[in-house]
Amino acid sequence: MVHFDGKACMLLRRFFLVLLLCMPCHARGSLRAEKEAAARAHYQRGAQLYRMGDYAGAWLEFTTAHQLVPRPELLFNMARCEVKLGRPAEALAHFEAYLEAVPHDPDAEGIRREINALRSEVNQIRRREEERKRAQMMASLAPGPEPRRPFPTYSTLSGAGTALLGIVSIALLSSVASQYGQLDQACAPNCRPEDVYPLERQATAGYVFLGLTAAAGITTAALLTWELRRGRSLRGSEQLLALQPARAMGLAWRF
Repeated sequence: MVHFDGKACMLLRRFFLVLLLCMPCHARGSLRAEKEAAARAHYQRGAQLYRMGDYAGAWLEFTTAHQLVPRPELLFNMARCEVKLGRPAEALAHFEAYLEAVPHDPDAEGIRREINALRSEVNQIRRREEERKRAQMMASLAPGPEPRRPFPTYSTLSGAGTALLGIVSIALLSSVASQYGQLDQACAPNCRPEDVYPLERQATAGYVFLGLTAAAGITTAALLTWELRRGRSLRGSEQLLALQPARAMGLAWRF
Protein backbone atom coordinates (compact mmCIF):
# COMPACT_ATOMS: atom_id res chain seq x y z
CA MET A 1 0.00 0.00 0.00
CA VAL A 2 1.40 3.41 -1.07
CA HIS A 3 1.34 6.23 1.42
CA PHE A 4 1.59 9.93 0.43
CA ASP A 5 2.90 12.56 2.74
CA GLY A 6 1.17 15.91 3.19
CA LYS A 7 3.20 17.72 0.51
CA ALA A 8 2.44 15.05 -2.12
CA CYS A 9 -1.27 15.18 -1.33
CA MET A 10 -1.29 18.94 -1.75
CA LEU A 11 0.41 18.67 -5.14
CA LEU A 12 -2.13 16.08 -6.30
CA ARG A 13 -5.04 18.26 -5.24
CA ARG A 14 -3.63 21.23 -7.17
CA PHE A 15 -3.11 19.09 -10.26
CA PHE A 16 -6.70 17.85 -10.27
CA LEU A 17 -7.98 21.39 -9.64
CA VAL A 18 -6.07 22.73 -12.66
CA LEU A 19 -7.36 19.82 -14.76
CA LEU A 20 -10.97 20.52 -13.79
CA LEU A 21 -10.56 24.20 -14.61
CA CYS A 22 -9.08 23.49 -18.02
CA MET A 23 -11.74 21.03 -19.13
CA PRO A 24 -14.62 23.62 -19.49
CA CYS A 25 -12.28 25.98 -21.32
CA HIS A 26 -11.43 23.24 -23.75
CA ALA A 27 -15.14 22.38 -24.18
CA ARG A 28 -16.02 26.02 -24.75
CA GLY A 29 -13.22 26.41 -27.23
CA SER A 30 -14.38 23.32 -29.10
CA LEU A 31 -17.99 24.57 -29.24
CA ARG A 32 -16.84 27.98 -30.48
CA ALA A 33 -14.78 26.35 -33.17
CA GLU A 34 -17.77 24.26 -34.28
CA LYS A 35 -19.95 27.38 -34.49
CA GLU A 36 -17.26 29.19 -36.46
CA ALA A 37 -17.03 26.30 -38.91
CA ALA A 38 -20.82 26.08 -39.33
CA ALA A 39 -21.12 29.86 -39.77
CA ARG A 40 -18.34 29.86 -42.39
CA ALA A 41 -20.13 27.07 -44.28
CA HIS A 42 -23.37 29.06 -44.29
CA TYR A 43 -21.49 32.18 -45.39
CA GLN A 44 -19.82 30.38 -48.29
CA ARG A 45 -23.14 28.88 -49.36
CA GLY A 46 -24.76 32.32 -49.15
CA ALA A 47 -22.05 33.91 -51.28
CA GLN A 48 -22.52 31.18 -53.88
CA LEU A 49 -26.30 31.66 -53.96
CA TYR A 50 -25.87 35.44 -54.22
CA ARG A 51 -23.67 35.06 -57.28
CA MET A 52 -26.29 32.71 -58.76
CA GLY A 53 -29.01 35.34 -58.27
CA ASP A 54 -30.86 33.45 -55.50
CA TYR A 55 -31.00 36.43 -53.16
CA ALA A 56 -33.66 34.96 -50.87
CA GLY A 57 -31.60 31.82 -50.33
CA ALA A 58 -28.44 33.87 -49.82
CA TRP A 59 -30.20 36.05 -47.24
CA LEU A 60 -31.31 32.95 -45.35
CA GLU A 61 -27.74 31.56 -45.30
CA PHE A 62 -26.22 34.87 -44.17
CA THR A 63 -28.86 35.23 -41.47
CA THR A 64 -28.19 31.72 -40.18
CA ALA A 65 -24.47 32.43 -40.12
CA HIS A 66 -25.06 35.67 -38.17
CA GLN A 67 -27.17 33.81 -35.62
CA LEU A 68 -24.28 31.41 -35.06
CA VAL A 69 -21.50 34.02 -35.08
CA PRO A 70 -22.74 37.64 -34.99
CA ARG A 71 -20.05 39.20 -37.18
CA PRO A 72 -20.92 42.70 -38.55
CA GLU A 73 -19.77 41.71 -42.04
CA LEU A 74 -22.73 39.35 -42.23
CA LEU A 75 -25.06 42.31 -41.59
CA PHE A 76 -23.57 43.96 -44.66
CA ASN A 77 -24.22 40.83 -46.73
CA MET A 78 -27.80 40.60 -45.45
CA ALA A 79 -28.37 44.25 -46.38
CA ARG A 80 -27.14 43.64 -49.94
CA CYS A 81 -29.60 40.76 -50.30
CA GLU A 82 -32.45 42.89 -48.90
CA VAL A 83 -31.75 45.61 -51.45
CA LYS A 84 -32.07 43.03 -54.22
CA LEU A 85 -35.27 41.64 -52.65
CA GLY A 86 -36.92 45.07 -52.48
CA ARG A 87 -36.93 45.34 -48.68
CA PRO A 88 -35.47 48.83 -48.19
CA ALA A 89 -36.42 49.29 -44.54
CA GLU A 90 -34.57 46.13 -43.45
CA ALA A 91 -31.60 46.92 -45.70
CA LEU A 92 -31.39 50.41 -44.19
CA ALA A 93 -31.37 49.04 -40.63
CA HIS A 94 -28.66 46.47 -41.41
CA PHE A 95 -26.45 48.93 -43.32
CA GLU A 96 -26.68 51.38 -40.40
CA ALA A 97 -25.88 48.63 -37.88
CA TYR A 98 -22.87 47.54 -39.95
CA LEU A 99 -21.51 51.06 -40.31
CA GLU A 100 -21.96 51.65 -36.59
CA ALA A 101 -19.93 48.49 -35.86
CA VAL A 102 -17.30 49.15 -38.56
CA PRO A 103 -17.14 52.94 -38.98
CA HIS A 104 -13.76 52.87 -40.75
CA ASP A 105 -14.74 50.52 -43.55
CA PRO A 106 -12.80 51.42 -46.73
CA ASP A 107 -16.09 51.81 -48.58
CA ALA A 108 -17.80 53.76 -45.76
CA GLU A 109 -18.57 56.72 -48.03
CA GLY A 110 -20.31 54.51 -50.58
CA ILE A 111 -22.28 52.78 -47.82
CA ARG A 112 -23.42 56.17 -46.52
CA ARG A 113 -24.66 57.10 -49.99
CA GLU A 114 -26.54 53.82 -50.11
CA ILE A 115 -28.02 54.55 -46.68
CA ASN A 116 -29.18 58.01 -47.81
CA ALA A 117 -30.83 56.54 -50.91
CA LEU A 118 -32.54 53.84 -48.87
CA ARG A 119 -33.70 56.37 -46.27
CA SER A 120 -35.27 58.48 -49.03
CA GLU A 121 -37.00 55.41 -50.47
CA VAL A 122 -38.31 54.33 -47.07
CA ASN A 123 -39.68 57.83 -46.42
CA GLN A 124 -41.47 57.81 -49.77
CA ILE A 125 -43.00 54.42 -48.99
CA ARG A 126 -44.18 55.68 -45.59
CA ARG A 127 -45.69 58.80 -47.12
CA ARG A 128 -47.55 56.74 -49.71
CA GLU A 129 -48.81 54.42 -46.98
CA GLU A 130 -49.98 57.38 -44.87
CA GLU A 131 -51.74 58.90 -47.90
CA ARG A 132 -53.41 55.56 -48.65
CA LYS A 133 -54.64 55.23 -45.06
CA ARG A 134 -55.84 58.85 -45.10
CA ALA A 135 -57.72 58.24 -48.35
CA GLN A 136 -59.33 55.12 -46.90
CA MET A 137 -60.38 57.05 -43.81
CA MET A 138 -61.87 59.88 -45.86
CA ALA A 139 -63.69 57.35 -48.05
CA SER A 140 -65.14 55.68 -44.97
CA LEU A 141 -66.29 59.04 -43.60
CA ALA A 142 -67.82 60.23 -46.90
CA PRO A 143 -71.62 59.89 -47.11
CA GLY A 144 -72.71 56.93 -49.14
CA PRO A 145 -75.32 56.95 -51.89
CA GLU A 146 -78.77 58.09 -50.92
CA PRO A 147 -80.72 55.01 -49.86
CA ARG A 148 -83.74 54.21 -52.02
CA ARG A 149 -86.96 55.49 -50.53
CA PRO A 150 -89.32 52.59 -49.72
CA PHE A 151 -92.51 52.47 -51.79
CA PRO A 152 -95.61 53.58 -49.80
CA THR A 153 -97.52 50.35 -50.34
CA TYR A 154 -100.24 50.75 -47.70
CA SER A 155 -101.09 54.33 -48.54
CA THR A 156 -101.18 53.46 -52.25
CA LEU A 157 -103.66 50.64 -51.67
CA SER A 158 -105.71 52.86 -49.39
CA GLY A 159 -105.66 55.64 -51.98
CA ALA A 160 -106.91 53.23 -54.66
CA GLY A 161 -109.78 52.19 -52.40
CA THR A 162 -110.58 55.84 -51.70
CA ALA A 163 -110.71 56.59 -55.40
CA LEU A 164 -113.02 53.63 -56.02
CA LEU A 165 -115.38 54.74 -53.26
CA GLY A 166 -115.36 58.26 -54.66
CA ILE A 167 -116.25 57.01 -58.14
CA VAL A 168 -119.12 54.91 -56.76
CA SER A 169 -120.52 57.76 -54.66
CA ILE A 170 -120.28 60.23 -57.55
CA ALA A 171 -121.96 57.75 -59.90
CA LEU A 172 -124.81 57.13 -57.47
CA LEU A 173 -125.40 60.79 -56.75
CA SER A 174 -125.18 61.70 -60.44
CA SER A 175 -127.74 58.99 -61.29
CA VAL A 176 -130.08 60.22 -58.54
CA ALA A 177 -129.78 63.81 -59.71
CA SER A 178 -130.56 62.80 -63.29
CA GLN A 179 -133.61 60.77 -62.31
CA TYR A 180 -134.86 63.53 -60.02
CA GLY A 181 -134.65 65.89 -62.93
CA GLN A 182 -136.69 63.58 -65.11
CA LEU A 183 -139.36 63.13 -62.41
CA ASP A 184 -139.49 66.85 -61.81
CA GLN A 185 -140.29 67.42 -65.45
CA ALA A 186 -142.73 64.50 -65.74
CA CYS A 187 -144.87 64.55 -62.62
CA ALA A 188 -143.89 67.29 -60.19
CA PRO A 189 -145.43 68.12 -57.83
CA ASN A 190 -147.74 65.07 -57.97
CA CYS A 191 -145.14 62.26 -58.28
CA ARG A 192 -146.05 58.93 -56.78
CA PRO A 193 -144.18 57.81 -53.64
CA GLU A 194 -143.13 54.51 -55.24
CA ASP A 195 -141.29 56.56 -57.87
CA VAL A 196 -139.56 58.77 -55.30
CA TYR A 197 -138.52 56.20 -52.66
CA PRO A 198 -135.96 54.34 -54.84
CA LEU A 199 -134.31 57.63 -55.65
CA GLU A 200 -134.15 58.55 -51.98
CA ARG A 201 -132.53 55.18 -51.16
CA GLN A 202 -130.01 55.68 -53.95
CA ALA A 203 -129.25 59.17 -52.68
CA THR A 204 -128.72 57.83 -49.14
CA ALA A 205 -126.35 55.16 -50.47
CA GLY A 206 -124.50 57.80 -52.43
CA TYR A 207 -124.04 59.97 -49.33
CA VAL A 208 -122.90 56.91 -47.35
CA PHE A 209 -120.28 56.13 -49.99
CA LEU A 210 -119.29 59.79 -49.99
CA GLY A 211 -118.73 59.62 -46.22
CA LEU A 212 -116.71 56.44 -46.63
CA THR A 213 -114.66 58.20 -49.29
CA ALA A 214 -113.86 61.02 -46.87
CA ALA A 215 -112.91 58.55 -44.13
CA ALA A 216 -110.74 56.57 -46.55
CA GLY A 217 -109.03 59.81 -47.63
CA ILE A 218 -108.17 60.62 -44.04
CA THR A 219 -106.85 57.07 -43.54
CA THR A 220 -104.78 57.34 -46.71
CA ALA A 221 -103.22 60.62 -45.53
CA ALA A 222 -102.39 59.10 -42.15
CA LEU A 223 -100.84 56.02 -43.75
CA LEU A 224 -98.80 58.14 -46.16
CA THR A 225 -97.46 60.26 -43.30
CA TRP A 226 -96.51 57.16 -41.32
CA GLU A 227 -94.76 55.52 -44.27
CA LEU A 228 -92.78 58.67 -45.09
CA ARG A 229 -91.57 58.97 -41.49
CA ARG A 230 -90.71 55.28 -41.44
CA GLY A 231 -88.68 55.69 -44.66
CA ARG A 232 -86.68 58.57 -43.15
CA SER A 233 -86.00 56.48 -40.04
CA LEU A 234 -84.77 53.54 -42.12
CA ARG A 235 -82.46 55.80 -44.17
CA GLY A 236 -81.03 57.25 -40.98
CA SER A 237 -80.32 53.75 -39.66
CA GLU A 238 -78.56 52.78 -42.90
CA GLN A 239 -76.40 55.90 -42.77
CA LEU A 240 -75.50 55.14 -39.16
CA LEU A 241 -74.46 51.63 -40.13
CA ALA A 242 -72.37 53.03 -42.98
CA LEU A 243 -70.37 55.07 -40.46
CA GLN A 244 -69.56 52.10 -38.24
CA PRO A 245 -66.40 51.08 -40.22
CA ALA A 246 -64.90 54.49 -39.41
CA ARG A 247 -65.36 53.84 -35.70
CA ALA A 248 -63.80 50.41 -36.15
CA MET A 249 -60.70 52.14 -37.57
CA GLY A 250 -60.12 53.90 -34.25
CA LEU A 251 -62.40 56.96 -34.39
CA ALA A 252 -64.09 56.00 -31.14
CA TRP A 253 -64.92 59.68 -30.38
CA ARG A 254 -67.26 59.86 -33.38
CA PHE A 255 -70.98 59.56 -32.76
